[in-house]
Amino acid sequence: MQKRRIVSIFDPVVLSATRIQTHWAGRESRGVTQLTGNIAEIFAPHYRPSVEVQGGKAFLTQLIER
Repeated sequence: MQKRRIVSIFDPVVLSATRIQTHWAGRESRGVTQLTGNIAEIFAPHYRPSVEVQGGKAFLTQLIER
């Protein structure tokens, strides 16, 4: 049985597992993002999704400034 869960991209676990890859992108691109960390925690029965406002703002600012 597959486990599925909807999680915000601003969840602390997802933010910490997201990497910006600029070498995959073409010219005039800010890059792409890729999940490269461990997100297994979000499938644990005890896990409660959350949103990290400051971390999300910092991540978006980093993308926009590229």
